[in-house]
Amino acid sequence: MKYFISVKIENRYQKFEVDTSACYTLIPDNQFKRLGIKRQLEPTGIAFRSFTENVFLPLGKVRVKVEHKGDLSFEDLYIVPDGFDPLLERVWVRHLKINLNEIDQNTDNDIQNEIFSIQNITDIEKHFPEVFEQKVGCVPNFTIKLKLRDGAKPSYTPKRNVPYALREKVDKELDSLEAAGIISKSITSDWGSPLVIIPKGDGTVRLCVDYKAGVNDLLMNVNYPIKKIDEVLNSLRHSKYFCKLDLLKAYLHLQTDEESSIIQTISTHRGTYNMNRLSFGIKILWQRVIG
Repeated sequence: MKYFISVKIENRYQKFEVDTSACYTLIPDNQFKRLGIKRQLEPTGIAFRSFTENVFLPLGKVRVKVEHKGDLSFEDLYIVPDGFDPLLERVWVRHLKINLNEIDQNTDNDIQNEIFSIQNITDIEKHFPEVFEQKVGCVPNFTIKLKLRDGAKPSYTPKRNVPYALREKVDKELDSLEAAGIISKSITSDWGSPLVIIPKGDGTVRLCVDYKAGVNDLLMNVNYPIKKIDEVLNSLRHSKYFCKLDLLKAYLHLQTDEESSIIQTISTHRGTYNMNRLSFGIKILWQRVIG
């Protein structure tokens, strides 16, 4: 039987399997990144051996603040390649005064008990802050590749004038997208599609791109049947709990390869930019991925 526990690492909860015979606390790289720790990893100089006798090297270690039920400690956390499960060792158990009898009683329900204790939206934001961050994420291990029709040649459409009343807001949005790595400045380009400025209710703007006259006609068709409302409602007929989710700048969560970023190049009043994420206005690719 396996036993699990949730501890707070740098103000974010992480679930571990408890192994009191282990000498190191391990976490796979993909889960470590979700903790939002930006410090550089330290070399370890050691190698680990899995239960299948395979030898593997950790990616590094980092000193972290850990908490459990009011007890606080600073411990070494070892980051290992993806594919391994998070493992909590005996030193952490001792320093955090973890009651093994409680773990026996809770088995792997520790995370569930925390979820049940959530009473309102503020509690949810506190327990899962990375979900509510006002920034664009990136779908892991997935890259969009746009496929051109045979014989397709680059299409360039000059910029459209930006109303002076919106220019400052457009500049601010371009700066934000460039700082986030979503767009990158292009000195010269055979590709270019003009911006479409959409004012939003909160006073900001959404930057879409008009690919209809050029790029979309050059792309191979992506066939994906979008569900009708009656199909969606029918699939929900036995559901009891509902929530409304808004994915911030949804298209931009999908990374593109280098060629596709060039194909999506946008022409603006400040020059051309390559789009490093899937852009608003490209054919039905997003619906196929999220569906």
